[in-house]
Amino acid sequence: MKVKMEIGIVAPINWTNPGIPIDGVDYMKQIKNIASFNDDLNFFILNFESIKEDGDVIFYDINKNEIGNGKIEDFCLIHFLDFEPSNNISESLVQKWHRINSKLKQFEEKKILTINSVKLINYCFEKKYLTEIKDDEVNFIQTRILKSGTNFEKIKQEYRNGSFIIKPLNGESGNYVFEIESISIENYLKMCDQSENLIIQPFRKEVQNGEYSMLFFREKYCHAIVRTPVNIKKLLPPKFNITKYIPSTKEIEVGNKIFSLFPEKLDIFRVDFIKAKKEILIMEVESVDPFHYVIENFREYSEKIGAFYKMILN
Repeated sequence: MKVKMEIGIVAPINWTNPGIPIDGVDYMKQIKNIASFNDDLNFFILNFESIKEDGDVIFYDINKNEIGNGKIEDFCLIHFLDFEPSNNISESLVQKWHRINSKLKQFEEKKILTINSVKLINYCFEKKYLTEIKDDEVNFIQTRILKSGTNFEKIKQEYRNGSFIIKPLNGESGNYVFEIESISIENYLKMCDQSENLIIQPFRKEVQNGEYSMLFFREKYCHAIVRTPVNIKKLLPPKFNITKYIPSTKEIEVGNKIFSLFPEKLDIFRVDFIKAKKEILIMEVESVDPFHYVIENFREYSEKIGAFYKMILN
């Protein structure tokens, strides 16, 4: 008799009518499909609010289709699908990320096995790879990270020539993103209240042609999509058409190179890039969001990720 392995998925669950709506996709259906093709895995959905300081946790049991209670230590593996937006309108982004970081520390202190490691997730949150990883084969978007409260006039003067954006280091849903040439002191101060660190990058108009995403299980390519904006209004969060994308050999090699360059082994990661003058310009490496708009044969994907879970656990 097989012993079922308990997989905890951290996601922004709707408890009233159990679902996981992220960017217009209900990932609950995807997880149920994964469960149906992997009968030796049990899946439980939880979120940070359902995890208490003593390790007690409320979860939604996919197999039994019911809400239950347990201990965080009961799970063999924790997989972060997404970190939910704040339900508290008075909570700033900096407060939100402190709250999430305290929960991540809880996993680390209890030595819970996670995909990816807490240390690596924080490394990606801090966007250190954008400025620390140097390699001729990997082209990251030009990035500067600075402390909130840096002299406003000095920033405006330094970036007066050219099209640059300024935003929180860790934002949410495209909020608090401004062009440096037009940002007001009022909006700058509001943004500083939201985040301890800011990020400055050039605005690349190529993003309006589509942003490409490749998903990897460690060094193995899984699948890719392209998000093409429907309503192009520069810095406003657009709606997207999402379609399957077949990356070139070179693009997959870039993803593999990123895997080899990171300071710790990435379990699952997503590479977001645009095409700029036939170059691959990497916008972000994401260590959370493992399923990412799966639109190919779902049985194939379910078997891939099931095998991956079992490899990690064994």
